[in-house]
Amino acid sequence: MNFLDHHDQQVTADMLPCAETDPEMFHSTDAKDEAFAKGVCSTCFLQVSCRQRAREERRWGTWGGETEAERAEAGYAPKY
Repeated sequence: MNFLDHHDQQVTADMLPCAETDPEMFHSTDAKDEAFAKGVCSTCFLQVSCRQRAREERRWGTWGGETEAERAEAGYAPKY
């Protein structure tokens, strides 16, 4: 399944709450920014898929409501 497929339906960027948010909010290490990004993620129907992909690809930033520090604690530290 493609990351942007959901129940056999192609997802477009305008369907995602993060698409309307400053991308820097998802790559900040400021606690307030991380909390804001996690709140945006919590409204998204792809949250679980997004988090899983970030873990598999060892992404930087907040993805699927999980910060890179939280992923690292779970054994999925970002690639350097």
